[in-house]
Amino acid sequence: ADDPLGERPSLLCGRSDQWGGVIVWAAARQHQTILVHGASGQAPEHFKERVRFWLDPRPDRSIVLVDWPSRPASREAYFEALARALNLADVSRLAETIADRISFENLVLLHPLVMAKFRDPDLVKYYTEWLPELLKDTANTCKLKCVQPIEWQPEPARSLLSWLRGAQPRDGAEDSARWLITQLKDGFSASMPIVELKELDSLEAPELDGFVQGSGLTRKQQARMLEEVKSVPPVPEVIFKTIDDVWQQVEEIR
Repeated sequence: ADDPLGERPSLLCGRSDQWGGVIVWAAARQHQTILVHGASGQAPEHFKERVRFWLDPRPDRSIVLVDWPSRPASREAYFEALARALNLADVSRLAETIADRISFENLVLLHPLVMAKFRDPDLVKYYTEWLPELLKDTANTCKLKCVQPIEWQPEPARSLLSWLRGAQPRDGAEDSARWLITQLKDGFSASMPIVELKELDSLEAPELDGFVQGSGLTRKQQARMLEEVKSVPPVPEVIFKTIDDVWQQVEEIR
């Protein structure tokens, strides 16, 4: 939908620290990848959608969704997915096409949420080697910007025996996700730095209050919305869904 406010009003709820980072990232005069990350329930995919619909149109940019039906397993597979996203039949023209696109506007690539298989050297190479390779001959008039959301599952308590044996954490667990983030930040190309946003965390009451106060709802409607969001578990993913589910009903209150 081109008008997310009617369907996804929750996209504007909270996350002011992270959104401030996006504003800086979008305006920076260099190619960059931005990492949006948090535990399950913190909704990094929701934040990616906020970038998709609410990123300021200045500087001039186009936004493209990159789809990985399954995680690419090679340089060629990553480039094929990029070519599909850019409606390009010939993968060999990928660098040329990106150069053309960023000759007059920034190109923002929104990538799929990564929730597992964090210890993936090819994914690291994609951001630290292969994408920068595509840019090496561009005029750099405008910039390539990438968004990579990352979400991990909370680690269950590990037994003393498993700890003594040095058992590896589950692939979808926080330790593995932080391995990926560290590898990306340590191995980035100077031509395309990696920017890590502040970790997504629980929404505090002032954030919810500020959201409803600036929502355009009447005072009576604001009070009802706060009742609704404070009656559900204090998990951002649940709060965002509640906002979207009850919005129309709340707007009808007179």
